[in-house]
Amino acid sequence: MAGGNVRHKVTASVRYNFTLAFLTLSLFVRCNNYDLVAKLENPSPGETFTDRFYAFVSSWQTTGDMANQPYAECSSLTGLSKVDCACTKAAAAGNLRKHSNHEFKAFLGLAGSPAYNPPCRSVGYPAGCSTNIAATWYNTRDGVLFNTHTPSSFSTALQNPIKFTEQKADINSGTVWTGSSALGGHTNQCPGEWTIADATTVNVGDLAQSSTAWEFNGSTQACNTQARIYCFATSPP
Repeated sequence: MAGGNVRHKVTASVRYNFTLAFLTLSLFVRCNNYDLVAKLENPSPGETFTDRFYAFVSSWQTTGDMANQPYAECSSLTGLSKVDCACTKAAAAGNLRKHSNHEFKAFLGLAGSPAYNPPCRSVGYPAGCSTNIAATWYNTRDGVLFNTHTPSSFSTALQNPIKFTEQKADINSGTVWTGSSALGGHTNQCPGEWTIADATTVNVGDLAQSSTAWEFNGSTQACNTQARIYCFATSPP
């Protein structure tokens, strides 16, 4: 009898300890996979698309060589290619694109003949705005900027400022690289086609303004300082 009692107690103890260990391990695994369980139960949606053309001011600042931007996929590029890539990535993250191949471009120009002026290049007409685009552009809080894209769209005031980021945050104040005149024409640029950050000065805009000061506020800024970028949805011909 004594031996039987001992065996019974040992077996019960082993079962208890095994059960306790199993429950502890289960709780540990579930706690450490909390995020995974939550994601499986409530999967995050992918990029969604819009039927509107948007423009936004970048959530990041960069020197005039366009070196500073938050997307690893764009890091091997330079100048306008790098910042255009960043604009497109930011637009995708903010669900601002019309389809998966839709590109956004920076409101920056290049010297040339003809000059690649900022308004035309930024919406996909790099060599000139010879064709009007009968579409409305919005800031990211759905304020109308202009109703038809023409050269004259950029020589008059916007209906609303471009002071909201790709995530709809209100930046409210600050300067933006443009190299533009108050009429939208290409005026100047950082050296090496926006690839060198030195003491060269270029025209900047005021993101809080809806007057033509949004593209040129009457002042210049050295290329080795920081400013933001305007990003525009393209509308290729």
